[in-house]
Amino acid sequence: MTIDNELCNMALSQLGGSLQIGDIESEQTKEARALRLWYPTAIKQLFRDFEWPKATKFKALAELELDRDDWGFKFRVPTESVAFRGVFPEGTTRKPTTPEERYEYELVTEESGEAVYCDIDDAVGCYSVVLEDPKKWDPDMRIAGAMLLAGLAAVPITGGDSAKLGERAMKMYVAWRTNAKGNALNESQKAPSLQSSLLNARR
Repeated sequence: MTIDNELCNMALSQLGGSLQIGDIESEQTKEARALRLWYPTAIKQLFRDFEWPKATKFKALAELELDRDDWGFKFRVPTESVAFRGVFPEGTTRKPTTPEERYEYELVTEESGEAVYCDIDDAVGCYSVVLEDPKKWDPDMRIAGAMLLAGLAAVPITGGDSAKLGERAMKMYVAWRTNAKGNALNESQKAPSLQSSLLNARR
């Protein structure tokens, strides 16, 4: 994973220092070493914690040999998945809007990777992937990512984080993630269900 210099400097600015890193890949300061250590984990966690619309994929799953009798089918989870969100019938391109549209499944980890059991033939998987280039992220994604990175790297960078700057950064991460959820809802509009349409017609 390529480490984004600007995102690292954004994180560093939240920890009370004036230092800015020129080349995160080559510098050997304690700040650069800590950010390089925590960056891959922070970015992966960012995309696990929230189903960012830009990082959500729907893909037909490869079927595996069924080795249990409590499910009808078994499929391989794509290796690019960092958070599996659900299984749906073939042709599905959006997440369900009602509980009735959801399907049961069981996710397992095997030596060869993750697999999912379900009762859907020709299942489509919904999952989150990591968008590795932060320059293509929305602003709220960038700020949330910087806050999470700052929170995780605070102890080695500050020498113990006695001022609780890392704790503050983590709280800001949660706040910006919540803000992003609201923005994501505003950027999509689902068709109302038949029941909702009938209720509105009666008003």
